Amino acid sequence: MSNLPPISDADIAYSNASSLMVQAGTIFGIALAITLLRCYVRLVMLKSFGKDDWTIIVSMVRGTARTFDL
Repeated sequence: MSNLPPISDADIAYSNASSLMVQAGTIFGIALAITLLRCYVRLVMLKSFGKDDWTIIVSMVRGTARTFDL
């Protein structure tokens, strides 16, 4: 039906998973740092921690749990 060449073992063994893990880890680290810095500013400097801050924390925890299947 199709005139495609057969897939070799080298093609099957190739994976860019490590590159994707580095990218995802970097983005996760940046998001975590921003969230922690925001919480620090709102708690310590402004002394004003609101519902939006709790929403961000819940979202970060749920996103992390989903990512790592916890």
